[in-house]
Amino acid sequence: MGKSFLKNTAIMFVSMFIVKILGAVFKIPLGNILGGDGMGYFSTAFSIFTPVLAFTASGIPMVITQITAQKASRGEFSEIARFRRCGLILATAVGIAGTAVIFIVAVPFADFIANTPEALPAILIIAPSVLFCSVTAVYRGYYEGLSDMAPTAVSQIIEAAVKAAAGIALAYISYNYFVHELGSEEKALPYAAAAAILGITLSEFCGMLYMLVYSRKHKAKSINTDKNDIYTGINRIASLSLPVAIGAVLGNLISFTDLLTISNCINLSYHLFPDQLAGGMVTLSGTAASGDPGNFLYGSYSGIIMSVYMLTATIPMLIPKCSQPKLICTIELNKNDNLTAVKHELSLILKGTMLIAAPISLFVAVMAEPVLKILYPVRELEATVGIIPLQILSTGGIFAAFAGAMMSIFQGYGDFRTPVKITLLTGLVKFILNVTLIMIPSVNISGAAMATTISQLFCVFYSSHVIKKKYGFRISMISEAFPMLVSGCISAITAFFLYNALSLQLHPIIAVILSCGAGLILYILLLYIADGKELMGILKSIRGKKCREGL
Repeated sequence: MGKSFLKNTAIMFVSMFIVKILGAVFKIPLGNILGGDGMGYFSTAFSIFTPVLAFTASGIPMVITQITAQKASRGEFSEIARFRRCGLILATAVGIAGTAVIFIVAVPFADFIANTPEALPAILIIAPSVLFCSVTAVYRGYYEGLSDMAPTAVSQIIEAAVKAAAGIALAYISYNYFVHELGSEEKALPYAAAAAILGITLSEFCGMLYMLVYSRKHKAKSINTDKNDIYTGINRIASLSLPVAIGAVLGNLISFTDLLTISNCINLSYHLFPDQLAGGMVTLSGTAASGDPGNFLYGSYSGIIMSVYMLTATIPMLIPKCSQPKLICTIELNKNDNLTAVKHELSLILKGTMLIAAPISLFVAVMAEPVLKILYPVRELEATVGIIPLQILSTGGIFAAFAGAMMSIFQGYGDFRTPVKITLLTGLVKFILNVTLIMIPSVNISGAAMATTISQLFCVFYSSHVIKKKYGFRISMISEAFPMLVSGCISAITAFFLYNALSLQLHPIIAVILSCGAGLILYILLLYIADGKELMGILKSIRGKKCREGL
């Protein structure tokens, strides 16, 4: 584990940049091909896939990462190999079960829960991805526990490249073929969406294949274990991972909540308040291919708005991901001492996360309109629908990033149950607000974005309360991130006005790039002026070595 945090973070940032570029290459053309209706079918398949995948492929690798980091800090490398083997056996079993579950419930889910029978082909095709992802996740968790981020980075790039190439090609070919054969875009869209999903399934298989080949070439120390050792290891991993899996399912139910509420509430509001909605986005969306405003707005929100939001929202989470083994080691080495070192490490994670999250979130918020219109030039209605929701979501991305970074302390202490409770309450807040806000005619689709932002803010406050109660840490978002938030707001506002001035003379793409670049320079300058010593301290903190040399 002789790799520095600097090297690991650099690897993950470079890979994440490549993955996000390839993700944009996939999602943006796909949105232009499928539109709101087709993305509705596409997103419906993901709405059942993500909770099942969360249950099968989140808890086990997280536990493997923690156990590997702990035992590596003690030099117990034969135990690491044993637990990796147990994790792979368990992940394969639950991956097969998850795939079977999707196949079994596909028809009733499409017909009665999603109320979108056209999404059935896409649902069936995505099912095998559960198995592929479950196996891949264990290998990633193992290597991340050893502070080796390269296998994860390469496998993610392979997946993104195959997904972009195969997904777009299959969707485009299928769309044109079925429009010609069936005579209308409405009839062709379900098959085009399913073809795009096939590209994703192929990409997940390729990612798994790479990890299998890599692992065989870098085989861990072989061990001899009897059946009792295997059963004991599997039982321990299962017991530790179950709360994590449940929490991950609850977290992914946010997208499921959107599936259940957005389309149904929009359509209900459309019929209850036709006069108040006349001429608005809900009425205009009824002119889409399917004539179904609920599915159109759900597809626009989940497949286009959320795609743009997620392209940037996941980048700040690289900091807690890369620093997790170091935090675990710090906790292990300071269990019997005061908590100063642990609190300091957590503070660096929080500040490092917000250093990236603040400018990204605020810049996307102020540039929502030009960004959407640049990315989706042939889907003007979908882009127009998404402006306000994207602004709200991007602003709320600050709270989401901070909340995600706070969760790292629970994993560091091996507490996998508390995040489940926090996630459950956050999801409940999201569900209640979704139903309440979407039904308001003047709010409609923006209500889903408002609900997400408010629920993440609740998560920050509640998590802070729990952390103080359990560990004695007092965490305040203001104290940890005040310079980043103020500098981010000033820089984003400056970028907004600069864009408005430049767009009168330059192409919108160039105007966006120049204004955001100038805003970023201003952001760094403001932080340095506010507290250059602290800024350099955050940046230098990533140079720390891991707890112990080993594998």
